[in-house]
Amino acid sequence: MFDSSGNAGYRRYVYRQGTWEQESFDAVNKLLEKNNLKTLYSVHTLADGKVYGVGIDNKSDSVQSFKFYEFAKSQIKTGEDLTEKDGAVLYGYQLLGNEKIACFYDNRNVCIRNLHTGKTIKDFGYDFTSMTVIGQNLYAINEACNQIVIYDIDTAEVSEKYSVDITDQGIVFAEDDAYNRYACTENGIFLLGNNGKIEQVMDGKNMSTNAYTNSARLVFMCAKDGVFYVNYLIAGDNQRKYRLCSYSK
Repeated sequence: MFDSSGNAGYRRYVYRQGTWEQESFDAVNKLLEKNNLKTLYSVHTLADGKVYGVGIDNKSDSVQSFKFYEFAKSQIKTGEDLTEKDGAVLYGYQLLGNEKIACFYDNRNVCIRNLHTGKTIKDFGYDFTSMTVIGQNLYAINEACNQIVIYDIDTAEVSEKYSVDITDQGIVFAEDDAYNRYACTENGIFLLGNNGKIEQVMDGKNMSTNAYTNSARLVFMCAKDGVFYVNYLIAGDNQRKYRLCSYSK
């Protein structure tokens, strides 16, 4: 978020060949100004090129309402209020495109809903602590934080299960162009094979000690051409900052 000549707006940066390049975001900023939207909680650009914004309003002292906006060519489409489901409150989400959103509620339920109607498309059950969707796969962590369960998002059927040790620094996932699946934890980066087999491809001891401190949290990972890009959130001394590190096999 930035402010220029009194008008609020957003800038988009793309990481290419070791440098950050700024891309035009004028179309979205003009729609924000036209619709008098001053601040968004986050902005998401999906693989199909569509851009979504998320706003937050306080419904009460304890509940915040999430508003989802789709930035179309000349208008902003407002999605359904998905804050609550069966008395549970939205805790996390991931926009999937094609009017779909993966939701994680505070009763530990994971489901996929229609962004505009609120209809539940697929329900994956309860007793999860987090979820991530990559392509056709939904990666869920069980309540005990010792198992990865991968579901097919179209059928909600389990395709793989893996036993894993997850610490407070969390876990992130990635798939490369060959559809290989990877998980990153404090202990390193692992290839998730068939039949629950896990193979370590990067030892955690060889990863960035500057970023990997007790205050660091894993946020995101991308795998491209044999390189893993890992994003960390580092909090401490009333400060929060992100650090992107790259690791080669």
